[in-house]
Amino acid sequence: MTSLLVDIGNTNIKWGVSDQSGFRFLGRESLSEQCLRKIIQQDYDIIRISNVAGPEIEGCLRDDDRVEFALSEKKSASGLVNGYASPEQLGADRWLAMKAAWAQSVGKCCVISCGTAITVDRVDAAGQHLGGLIFPGLQMMRNALASETEKLPHVAHDHILSDAFLANNTVDAIVQGTLLGVTAFVEMQLNKTQAVFLTGGDAERVAQYLSSDITIDPHLVLKGLSINQ
Repeated sequence: MTSLLVDIGNTNIKWGVSDQSGFRFLGRESLSEQCLRKIIQQDYDIIRISNVAGPEIEGCLRDDDRVEFALSEKKSASGLVNGYASPEQLGADRWLAMKAAWAQSVGKCCVISCGTAITVDRVDAAGQHLGGLIFPGLQMMRNALASETEKLPHVAHDHILSDAFLANNTVDAIVQGTLLGVTAFVEMQLNKTQAVFLTGGDAERVAQYLSSDITIDPHLVLKGLSINQ
């Protein structure tokens, strides 16, 4: 049996497959229904989906009986116990990433996702989800500066920094300042757990400024989808 795994985020879609040989990552593109339609056209037995982008993107999926949507409503699954007072409020992507991290570490772990928003979730040695944190992501911070001030510009997400710690122009000052802010927040999480997994689109960008050893895994959500409930 071959399962298509689809991670629909706020800005991108990532997908892979899971079969007898294991998990394989296939691709990543900007979020659009056209992209999603292209992905699901092939012949798969099951299509497992994590969607945090809202119901509008699901239009092309509603009549496909192969589709299974991942939820975080269960109080426990795969050895994990959901720590939210209302389990359904925990994002499916966060729950799936924890499942994949827990399967790899089989012990106390922390998952930090550096995406549109930055999320932190901790799991103790018994598999109890201890709760989490939500923090603005890099581009969200930069967009807020541009939106809430008269003279600060919008900054492209792929802007390349100079090597200088202190900037001599406004764009570099925004990029460096927001990056250091995010890095400091992530750094605070690193010495409080045994295994730290960093995932999300900005994981590599943030990781190069961290002082501790971490595991970078950009496909935690997809791997979580491949784990049976």
